[in-house]
Amino acid sequence: MKSLIPWVVLLLLLVSIVSARHNEESDEAEDFADDIKILEDLEDLILRQGNIEAYIHHEGAGHGPNGRSPKNLLHQFSSIKTSPAAVRKLKKLWKKLERKNGPLAKLTPNYDMDKIQSSIMDVLGRAAVTSTKHCDDTVPYRSIDGTCNNIDNPEQGSAGTPLLRVVDNAYDDGISSPRTASFYYVDALPNARDVSNSVFDSRTKTNQWFTSLGIHFAQLIDHDLVAVEAQEIECGECDVQNECFAITIEDDDPVFGGAQTCFPFTRSDHDSSSPGVRQQLNSITTWLDASFVYGSDKKTAQSLIDDDKPSSLKHLTDEKTGRDLLPPNKDLEACAGVDEEAGIYCGLAGDGRVAEQPGLTSLHTLFLREHNRIAKELRDQNDELSNQEIYQQARKIVGAEWQHIIYNEFLPHITGAELYNSANLGPTAEHQYDPDVDASIANVFSSAAFRFGHTLVPDSISRAPKNYRTKQIKQIEMREAFFNATYMFDTSIPDGAVDSILRGMTVQRLDKVDRHLASAITENLFGEPLTKGDGFDLASLNIQRGRDHGIPSYTVIREKYCGFEPIQTYNDLKKVMRSRNVNALRRVYGRHGLEDIDAFVGFILEKPLPNALVGPTLACIFADQFKRLKFGDRFFYKNPDQFTSDEMDEIEKVTMARLMCDNIEGITEIQPYVFMPNKKFQKAVDSGDRYYNSFYEYSRSGFWPHEDSFILSGMNNRRARCDRPDLIPRMDLAKLFTMKHKRDLEDEP
Repeated sequence: MKSLIPWVVLLLLLVSIVSARHNEESDEAEDFADDIKILEDLEDLILRQGNIEAYIHHEGAGHGPNGRSPKNLLHQFSSIKTSPAAVRKLKKLWKKLERKNGPLAKLTPNYDMDKIQSSIMDVLGRAAVTSTKHCDDTVPYRSIDGTCNNIDNPEQGSAGTPLLRVVDNAYDDGISSPRTASFYYVDALPNARDVSNSVFDSRTKTNQWFTSLGIHFAQLIDHDLVAVEAQEIECGECDVQNECFAITIEDDDPVFGGAQTCFPFTRSDHDSSSPGVRQQLNSITTWLDASFVYGSDKKTAQSLIDDDKPSSLKHLTDEKTGRDLLPPNKDLEACAGVDEEAGIYCGLAGDGRVAEQPGLTSLHTLFLREHNRIAKELRDQNDELSNQEIYQQARKIVGAEWQHIIYNEFLPHITGAELYNSANLGPTAEHQYDPDVDASIANVFSSAAFRFGHTLVPDSISRAPKNYRTKQIKQIEMREAFFNATYMFDTSIPDGAVDSILRGMTVQRLDKVDRHLASAITENLFGEPLTKGDGFDLASLNIQRGRDHGIPSYTVIREKYCGFEPIQTYNDLKKVMRSRNVNALRRVYGRHGLEDIDAFVGFILEKPLPNALVGPTLACIFADQFKRLKFGDRFFYKNPDQFTSDEMDEIEKVTMARLMCDNIEGITEIQPYVFMPNKKFQKAVDSGDRYYNSFYEYSRSGFWPHEDSFILSGMNNRRARCDRPDLIPRMDLAKLFTMKHKRDLEDEP
C-alpha cells in the first residue's frame, strides 16, 4: 500500500495541472500540446495504478474497470522492469520539468513542481532521475542492457523495448483485438488446433545435406535476439476474453480429445502505457551480443561472474572431464531430475530458457567454456589488465566470434545465395554502420518467421563418443528431455555428457523445413512423456501467437512486405508449394480463404530455395532482419572502429569447428564445416581440379555461397585434425587487443 502513495499524490497533481491547462485559450494550448499529451498519458497510467487500491479494498472482485484484473495491473505497473514504457514517460516528464523556462515548468506552480519531482523520485528511485543516462561514444564495449548502441536514440534495441512493425497489423479492430475474423467469410478463422491437425503430421523427414547442429544453433540465435513474455495474469481454464485467448480442443481431437478441453493461452506482454496500436515488448536486447551468455541486465550479468576469478564466468566442473559446466539454477521449479545431494540442477545462463532441451543447454555450455578459455589466455598474456578489462575484452571477442559464425556459416542456408549476396550479408561485403537503421526485432520475425526452427526439432537427440559412432550411446528422447537436468550429468559417458551431445550434433542429420513436425512438440510438448493427451501442441500455439500479435496473413506478407506477385488463386500457390500442401490449406481455410492463411503455416510450406532450408518468403524476412542487425549495430564486429585490420584477420579465422575443437572433450578431429556432414563433395569449383580442404579458405574463395547442385561444391568436408591450423585455423589471441583500454569500468558488470 505504501508504494501506491506517491502514485496517488502524483495523480492528483497531474489532474489539477491538466484541468487547468485545458481552460487556457486554444491557440496557447496548441503550443503546449506535446506537454499536455505527456501529462494525459501519465494521468492514464496512474489512474490504472490507482485501480489497484480499489481492488485491494474489494474482496472477491474478479475483474475491474475495462476488464483488468488485479494481477494484470500489478504485473504491468508494480515494477520498472515490467513497464519500461511507463518509466520512459516519467523520465521524459522529469526532463521537461527540469527546463525552468520551458512551457511545462511555466504551467506548474513552484510548490507543485517540488511535489511532482519528489513523487517521481519515490516512484522511480532517486538514482534513476538524478543521474540522467549519458551515452559516451568512446566506450569500446556494449552496455549489458543494450542501451547507447545508437547514440541519438539510446533506448533503441535495449531490453524492454517494443518489437518493430514492418508490415501493417491485422488486429480485428486495427488496434489491439486478436486477429480472429476471416477476410472473406462471415465466420471466424478456423480454430488454431484444427489448422494444425489439418496441415501438419509427425512423419518427420531428414535432410541429407545438413547436420542437426542447425536446429540448436538457430534456437540459440533466437534466444539471443528476442523474448516476448506472456502476461502474468489469472485466466480461467478456457477463457477467451480480455487478455485470455484459449485454444479450444474438440472432443474428437485425435490426440487431446477427451483429455483436455483447451490449451490455456495468455496474450503477450505489451506496452500498455502507450495509446494506439498494441506493441509487444522484447524483454531482452535486440542485438547479436551473446546476451544468452552474459544476460540483458546488470543484475543477471553480475550474478554470472565468477567470485574467485572475476574475469571469468561462474561454472561447475565436470567430474569426468574437468571441463566447465553451467552453474546451477536452484530456483527453477520446473526442472526435472534435480538431485541436491549429487549437485544436479538445471543450468543457469544469461537467458532463462537455457534448460529447455539438452542441445540448447550444451551450446550454452560451449560458449561459457569459450569465454573462460579466452579470459584465461588474456590473463596469462596481460597481467597488467584488470579483471574488468579482461572480462570485457573476452566478452567482445566472444561476441565477434558469434557474429562471424552466424554471418559466414549459418545465414547462407536461411537466406539463399541470391539474397545473402544482394543484402551484403557476407563478411567480405562492404560495411558501414548506419545510425538511421533500426535493428529492432520485427514482430513478424519473432512471432511467426523464426519459429521455422520448430519444424527442425527432432524426436530424439543423438549422442556420440569421441569416435563419433552414435549407436554406442543411447539417444535422448525429446519428449523426455524438456527442462531435464539429468542428461547434463550422465556419468556413464566417459568423455563427458554435454560433450557427447555436442559431438552428436555433427553427425545427426537435420530435419527438413516442411509440414512434418516431431510428435514430441505437437502431441506431448512439456507433458508427461508417453501420456496421450498431456501437454501442448506447439504448432497451435504458434498460430495463436501470430493472431495475438495481429500478424497479417501469409499472402499479405508475401505481397506487401516482400514485394512478390500477389497470390490470387490456390493454383498460384502451387508455384511455391507442393500440391498436397495447397490442398490441405484449401480444406481448412476454405476455397476463398487465401487471405486467411496464418503466416507461420504458409511460411514453412513453401518449397526451399536452392541450397537453402527455407522458401522465398522466409528468406526475404530473414535477409531484412539480419541486414538491419548488421548495419544498424554500432558494435557489429565488422565496423572499422571495433577491431584493427590485424585483429580482424584473426577474428575471421574463427569457425564453429574451431570452437568445438577447443571446448569439447575427446575431439581430435572434426569436419571443417560442421553445419554439414562429414563428406567429400566431389564436384570441383567451376570445372577446375582444385579442392578446398579448409572452410576458412573456401568461404573466402568468392564461390560461397552459391546455387550449384552440390552445396559445398569443391569442398572436402571430411574430418580434419584439430591440430592442423591449415585446415581448421586458430585465432591468435596475442594479436588481439594489443592496445590497452585504460578506462574506469567499475560501474559495469
